Amino acid sequence: MNDVRRAVHGVLLPGFTGTTPPAWLLDAARDGLAGVVLFAHNTPDVATTAALTTRLHDAEPDLLVATDEEGGDVSRLEAATGSSLPGAAALGAVDDVRLTGAAGEALGRLLAAAGVDLDLAPVLDVDTPGNPVIGVRAFGTDAEAVARHGVAFARGLQRGGVGTCAKHFPGHGSTTVDSHLALPVVEADARTLRGRDLVPFAAAFAGGPGDEGPAADALMTAHVVVPAQDRLRVGADRGAEGVAGGAGHARSSPGDAPAARGQARTAPTAQPAEVVPGAAEVVPERAR
Repeated sequence: MNDVRRAVHGVLLPGFTGTTPPAWLLDAARDGLAGVVLFAHNTPDVATTAALTTRLHDAEPDLLVATDEEGGDVSRLEAATGSSLPGAAALGAVDDVRLTGAAGEALGRLLAAAGVDLDLAPVLDVDTPGNPVIGVRAFGTDAEAVARHGVAFARGLQRGGVGTCAKHFPGHGSTTVDSHLALPVVEADARTLRGRDLVPFAAAFAGGPGDEGPAADALMTAHVVVPAQDRLRVGADRGAEGVAGGAGHARSSPGDAPAARGQARTAPTAQPAEVVPGAAEVVPERAR
């Protein structure tokens, strides 16, 4: 029974209320919990957040502490005042990848100072006008530009000392429904998905020059339905299943996330070969 409990804990990333970890969370952390996700009510300021993450890591050094910190409109550590860093749309509009990388590094340093291991960012969705949930969270409407800036931002986060999580695979930018309220449908055909939505994700997991690893350390899927999914094959085997477009979760890349203490606790799972070969499932995650 203990083995089953640890196996279940090893694929969970729960949240909790307040700035003090509850007893059930600390017990679960000592019993194999993969990690926790922090929201604004957990992170009123950097000092309080650092005290919280210290207590969590004291309970279990390998516990992965994650949060959604994108800059711009989506901030946890600076939710009370608004982010001090520009969001993706502003960075994409300026179109200076060095600036985008610097913004990512500054954000990474802030998160690392607060004891966060994994940032659930960057957003790699290619935006379409009228999208009610992505919008200014995206680097733009051009796939190559989103890929360029998404990789630069992720590299900056890594230099700042935190792991990265590319989202929302296989692409949430063309939907017209907020996935927090209903289930969107991505109507694109397989060719469009490959030529638009998957381009930034492929770039994020492609690896850099020399022995530089992928810019993305993990992958979060979207709460979307993709009717063309059966034409997107996964893995190297011809019999592999189609890409799932349902409940979101994060997946790790073959490389280790910088400063990320949590380790994958489950067996490798199939991924689209051209996007994230050899990925291992880490933690179920809801789309944001």
